Amino acid sequence: MRCAHTRIKMVATGILLFSGLVLPGYGAGGRRPLVDLTLLKVAAQTSGAASVSPQAGAQDSALKPAPDLVLPAVAGGTFRLSDLRGRVVILNFWATWCVPCRVEIPELNMLHHDLEARGLTVVGVSWDDTAKEINEFRKKIKLDYKIVLGGEGEQQKFGGVPALPTTYVIDRAGRIRETLIGKRDRAALLAVISPLLDETASRSNPNK
Repeated sequence: MRCAHTRIKMVATGILLFSGLVLPGYGAGGRRPLVDLTLLKVAAQTSGAASVSPQAGAQDSALKPAPDLVLPAVAGGTFRLSDLRGRVVILNFWATWCVPCRVEIPELNMLHHDLEARGLTVVGVSWDDTAKEINEFRKKIKLDYKIVLGGEGEQQKFGGVPALPTTYVIDRAGRIRETLIGKRDRAALLAVISPLLDETASRSNPNK
């Protein structure tokens, strides 16, 4: 049974890495045990990344507001998601041990630099790393945008984070407009956020 279980874990890891997904319970290098295989079917079918948009085409009143996160920032101080109302937010759940997350970071760096003036804010929500671990990680891979701690403890506010990386795209009115499961390149991210950047805060929230 031990060999069979090991084989299942190896197959699971291979599919998930090929698909640009890492389950939150299974880090690179075996840092944490594999605890959930529920995304294997999704990963095999999508061969890359999944986009969950149950609200696409819904009326404005049906769009789900993002929960307000209050988390410590690696640079010091406290981060509050609601303080970003009026801006488009890329809220990226990630971890230093997540290989697809590492691949995605340069794309997020570029978006941060290129679109911050247009109203985009990129926030990386570290899954279970400490500030010390992230600062060591930064010596190898640049992180130019805000990083906050404690993602694992906050995931239930989003109904559970199914895999890493998972990105929530939030409009200027503070509503979740897209959930992106798996890593994305710049073009794929731009396709989602560009229309939201073109919205004014009032257009984004017609109830104001």
